[in-house]
Amino acid sequence: MPTAQPREPMPTPHPPESETPLFDALPSRTRSFIEHYFAMGFNGRAAHRAAGYGDEKTTDQSRDASASRMLSNVKVKAAIQERLDAFRVQANEVLYRIDQRARATGADFLRFDVRQRRPKVWAPVAVAIEEKRHEVEVERETLARLDLTGKDRQAADADLAKLERELVRLEVVQSKDPTRLVRILGPLVERVEASFDLDAMREAGKLHLIKSVKRLSDGGYSVELHDAAKADELLAKHLGLLTDRLDVTSAGEALKEIKVTIAAPRQRGQG
Repeated sequence: MPTAQPREPMPTPHPPESETPLFDALPSRTRSFIEHYFAMGFNGRAAHRAAGYGDEKTTDQSRDASASRMLSNVKVKAAIQERLDAFRVQANEVLYRIDQRARATGADFLRFDVRQRRPKVWAPVAVAIEEKRHEVEVERETLARLDLTGKDRQAADADLAKLERELVRLEVVQSKDPTRLVRILGPLVERVEASFDLDAMREAGKLHLIKSVKRLSDGGYSVELHDAAKADELLAKHLGLLTDRLDVTSAGEALKEIKVTIAAPRQRGQG
């Protein structure tokens, strides 16, 4: 018999490497101080208080001094710089996404398919009644030929009852207004329909280009991409190509010179 080979031990999974190892190595309260320092607009005093240092009797001067000492600590300074570097990476990712939105057209993910549909059309109520009567007759004959029992029979009877109610409703409409037009299914037609291939977008990692997806009344979906013009504007501002300027002119004309005369104060005793 062949000798069984010993199974190799399964490799021990390693947790993903942290992007901020220096920050992670600090005590929890120090990490809390740094988190609040960023969240509170680099306000050392507020971060000192929010991180739980001191008590109600601690003065603002004491908090300022303590926060200054912490910010001067070599390990704390290194951790703050580490977090800033991580934020820069995130900012680059944001710029990349904006750039992708500015360039996106969606053409690579458009699909055109020929589909057969029966669109609804307007027709005289008499035509609608004839079609509905035909549907009722077909349903009745189908039930007569099938030997349905139990829940299947109940479901089939419910479908037939629904068709009969629709027929009666149309007959009531005709009795009140014989010239009434109603919506019915028209003849079968072929249409070329455009659609987004969401699976292809997911595989290409481009789902972030989609701004919204809405369900339509006909069962389809409407896909809206992010505004490319708005993304272009954001990129142009970041690159310094666009600047906000304040117009200090009046209707295109320079502001007129304004002279202000200040009267000398009256001295006491003068009328």
